[in-house]
Amino acid sequence: MTEKIKPIALFDMDGTIADYVSAMKRDMESMRSPEEPESDGDNLWDEAAPGHIKARKETIEKTHGWWRKLEPIPIGMEVLKIAQELGFEIRILTKGPNAVPQAWAEKLEWCQHHLGKEIQVTITRDKGTVYGRVLVDDYWPFMEGWLKHRKNGVGLMPGDSENKDVPHPDVTYYDSRNLDQVKDKLISARDREEGERPRK
Repeated sequence: MTEKIKPIALFDMDGTIADYVSAMKRDMESMRSPEEPESDGDNLWDEAAPGHIKARKETIEKTHGWWRKLEPIPIGMEVLKIAQELGFEIRILTKGPNAVPQAWAEKLEWCQHHLGKEIQVTITRDKGTVYGRVLVDDYWPFMEGWLKHRKNGVGLMPGDSENKDVPHPDVTYYDSRNLDQVKDKLISARDREEGERPRK
């Protein structure tokens, strides 16, 4: 008798289970001159940001140990724990910055420290190509790209994610108040037959 293959749940790191935003805001604030306005953190990925802001961000990301020291995000870790308890194989799916190769190693070290030495980690430039029944990610372009390739996939996004006001039939936004709904979505994704749509 063949052993049943575990369903896979993919978890993003930065902004989902690792608190990149708070650490970056803190360190960007420490480099801000008194004449500059405070940042609300919404422009951390702004391609139109001034050159000196981009340079500061890159300097912070290149600081030895910076990625490894990111704090876990409690609600993201709780969703991961629920998925584990429901029998999912957890795999971390994160994007690696090309300009900061040491971040790739430190992301792996973070995962091994917080999630165990056996955790599978995929560092990629294109999340849409990676298979899983579930993707948990805070960044809408990554979620949108993944769902284009996973017609039966289930997306879970933190409640403070961008695009949260635009409903999508395959995406559920979560916070501490709707973890029962998250559990139901995970059970539906786990139990569906191959090629079948998860129940609503």
